[in-house]
Amino acid sequence: MKEKLGKYISEYTIRDKGKGYPVFSVTNTKGFCQEFFGKKVASENTSNYKVVPRGYFAYNPSRINVGSIACQEQEDFVSVSPIYVIFKVSPEINRDYLMYYLKSDYCMTYIKAYARGAVRNNLKLSQLGEFDIPVLPATEQERIVAELDLLQGIIEKKKEQLKAYDQLAQSIFYTMFGDPIDNPKGWETKKLEALCDRIVDCPHSTPKKVDYVTQYPCIRTSELKGGTVQWETMQYLDECEYNKRITRLKPIAGDIVFGREGSIGDAVILPKGYHFSLGQRTMLLRANGRLISNVFLHRTILSEWVKRQIDAVNVSSTVAHVNIKDFKLFDIPVPPLSLQEEFAEKVEAIERQKALVQQSIEETQTMFDYTMDKYFG
Repeated sequence: MKEKLGKYISEYTIRDKGKGYPVFSVTNTKGFCQEFFGKKVASENTSNYKVVPRGYFAYNPSRINVGSIACQEQEDFVSVSPIYVIFKVSPEINRDYLMYYLKSDYCMTYIKAYARGAVRNNLKLSQLGEFDIPVLPATEQERIVAELDLLQGIIEKKKEQLKAYDQLAQSIFYTMFGDPIDNPKGWETKKLEALCDRIVDCPHSTPKKVDYVTQYPCIRTSELKGGTVQWETMQYLDECEYNKRITRLKPIAGDIVFGREGSIGDAVILPKGYHFSLGQRTMLLRANGRLISNVFLHRTILSEWVKRQIDAVNVSSTVAHVNIKDFKLFDIPVPPLSLQEEFAEKVEAIERQKALVQQSIEETQTMFDYTMDKYFG
């Protein structure tokens, strides 16, 4: 049976008034958190901030359309910016059940529809209260939560496996070559530009993306995190826009994309089967295979050795970035190519295992999405 959500939620508007509760923000990925993007979220005067008791919900009315809503479970009381809407839920609705409902495609579609039309998207609590929610017996809600928690837990464990494989590859790198900072094996070093056939900067313009998946992914700094391509946030272009963005150099499989601003220092090797182009604040490296393995170069770029060189060219800069001119002059250790290729074989074996784990993640995610749709669609 579906009923209006407004029957089960009520606004909470108590202010901090000098009590000094810890200040939190609500994000779409971390829920309640005290710091975001490395910056404190609180202003100096928090007396007008809103209080959020444990078990109460808070959302940013102009960002709920991207999922910035969460239940506060960290402290007995926290405070948030006055822009947030705070509400409590009656005992008839399991809080975890409600959270899954609010994150469902069904609910997000309604949120975006209700919030659309203003200068800035803004969803009032009264509008949220108009949403229809399936109201089931408490035991049934608990069963659904347990089923979804199980699937979500499997996905998270698989993601941890991927991180462990990345750590293994980096451990093999240090075992075979030593720490590039100390260079204990005395490898010769060369300038990066001498080891690459091409190093090109991205177009200095915002790509015109399309709202559907094409064969032309545009890779930005947000897709470089963790040393592998992050497909969840990928944007796509049509063929015309793609052709505009590859006039300097057409990226091919095996090229390395480096984040020179924002996610500075992150890098990925482009996989086969795609027509990539560069988003803003990236650059592309094409290793000279006669001198250096792209797999070895990629891992070196991700090392602390290169991070220190990045820091060195940012001493007087307020925004961390790397100019292509400086980047070309970075020092890179160059072990014998045969040893690099042996390392590459080990990494490729790890990548095959990662591919199996990623496939399992995708299959479990499909099951999770199906289950969400079954209960909330």
